[in-house]
Amino acid sequence: VINENGQGQAMLGNSYWADQGVDILAHVDAIHEVEEEGDFILQGMQRYNRDKAEGTRVVPANLSFSDRYDVQMGDVALEVLQQIAARGWPVDAASIRHGFAAARWPGRLQPLLWRQRQVLVDGAHNPPAAERLAGERAHWSGQSLGLNWILGIQSHKEAPAMLRSLLQPQDRAWIVPVNGHRSWSAEALKASCPELATQLREADGREPVETALEQLEQAGWPQARPVIAGSLYLLGDLLGRGLLRAE
Repeated sequence: VINENGQGQAMLGNSYWADQGVDILAHVDAIHEVEEEGDFILQGMQRYNRDKAEGTRVVPANLSFSDRYDVQMGDVALEVLQQIAARGWPVDAASIRHGFAAARWPGRLQPLLWRQRQVLVDGAHNPPAAERLAGERAHWSGQSLGLNWILGIQSHKEAPAMLRSLLQPQDRAWIVPVNGHRSWSAEALKASCPELATQLREADGREPVETALEQLEQAGWPQARPVIAGSLYLLGDLLGRGLLRAE
């Protein structure tokens, strides 16, 4: 099992796999994050999952790396499918190709609706993912006029590096809290990224994301869709409470 990072959705299942005797791999920084923040992350999950969280405990990965660890997941999936076909299951080469081509990742560049207005959501929550998200903007209509970002980033994340990847000079970013988690504030980010300070805004109120979207609506909805990103917990909360919905 591979922990992509030290965030809750990546590592809170570790106790199950460890009890099965399965090795767990993670970067040394992710392991450090679990050791430092794991109990707080677990408590946050227990608040909203209640009885479903029973038995979950914090278990850091038992295998680590500091530079790179090559795992070809697509090749592994292909080999599994080929082995299944060899055992008599009806999985042909055309079906395998179609399956890989049709693979979708909800929360990755996903259009959703807020009050009949289209927004784009993305689960980018670390600097490498932010860099990839920033690279996608060239394909978005109206992006050269500036993008409006709504970003909720947990306090243990490298938010300054993420902002420096995402924001171009004509962009604006509303900083919102991630419900139930310690989060970066606009003031803290202005102090860490003084060169971006004039582009950052604090969204407040009972529903900070809606506050930001309402301000955009009142000013005239932008040509380029607002982008909501920074945390999978943020997206899950907005979808779970019905503030965003599928088209």
